Amino acid sequence: MRIAYIAAGLILLAVLLAGCAGTPRPADPIIVKQPVPVSCIKQKPVRPQFPDTDQAILKAPNIAERARLYSAGRLMRIGYIDVLEAAIAACE
Repeated sequence: MRIAYIAAGLILLAVLLAGCAGTPRPADPIIVKQPVPVSCIKQKPVRPQFPDTDQAILKAPNIAERARLYSAGRLMRIGYIDVLEAAIAACE
């Protein structure tokens, strides 16, 4: 009788272990993060003609005119960079 209990216990243990091994665990999804190119700038801002070119600076008659050309070119570049940064920020 004691052997029957031991045999029944072993069979029950084998069935429980087989039941656990038979149900597969769902696999974890593989997530791949890859940048996707997005065209978000609808219209590229037009680059202005800057007044402080090398030729214009060399042709300036005096230092005051050169300073005026440099100042105007700097202000135009600041405005152009602001427009470009706004276009880039719209993409984010």
